[in-house]
Amino acid sequence: MIIDCEVYYHGAAAPLAGKVFEVDDFAKICRDAGEDRAIIMPTPTLFPRNRELVQALRSASASSRELFMGCALVNPLLGEESIAELDVAVREWGFRAAKLMPTLHPLKLWGPGAAPVMLKARELRIPVTVHSDRPPASPLEIGALAEAYPDVPVIMDHMGYRNNVAEAIFAATRAPNLFLLTTAVMEPLYIREAATEIGAHRVLFGSNGPAVRPATQIEVIRQAELTPEEERKVLGENAARLFRLA
Repeated sequence: MIIDCEVYYHGAAAPLAGKVFEVDDFAKICRDAGEDRAIIMPTPTLFPRNRELVQALRSASASSRELFMGCALVNPLLGEESIAELDVAVREWGFRAAKLMPTLHPLKLWGPGAAPVMLKARELRIPVTVHSDRPPASPLEIGALAEAYPDVPVIMDHMGYRNNVAEAIFAATRAPNLFLLTTAVMEPLYIREAATEIGAHRVLFGSNGPAVRPATQIEVIRQAELTPEEERKVLGENAARLFRLA
């Protein structure tokens, strides 16, 4: 089983480089790559388009709805409204995770700003994916967030790529609830290093599609010289466990 832990919805309101990827069109790209399931989230905006995503999923074909599982983008700076929408997204829309974008929504992860999201995620029993980049989204800051909430799975997208992979791996050695996501990581040896240092059971496949085609990211993982067991874990088994699919 192949489970893509991070793809984005780029409909007519938010095309990618001028190209529209409606749900059914993008589902074909994922299926052709061999994916069985994928976590999809709205393209990052100041005011999250979670409702637009759920409507697009509801309008899609049955096979596309079976493929995609929603993830709610959360801007904690919008206050209680954002937490209420996350609650609805999980309890009513069937979404499986939350996403934080500290560089877009300037949020200090170690301060009180992220606390409402993390507490709600704990209550809902969902993981929280966090974009890794420069501060305030550096790998060490994401690691501090994971350490502060040891009972909430935290997924670091891009695993600090390209200049801070070592920091990402170090952060994960300190926080056993921190998972590293391969989104847009184009160098196989970084993925191998992560699997070696923290264990393949905490490395997750994500493509960052459609910006990175899922087939491309899968090929990077297959070139990482993992054992067959490790590759199965990274490509799907870990995600199946994390998102309670197995």
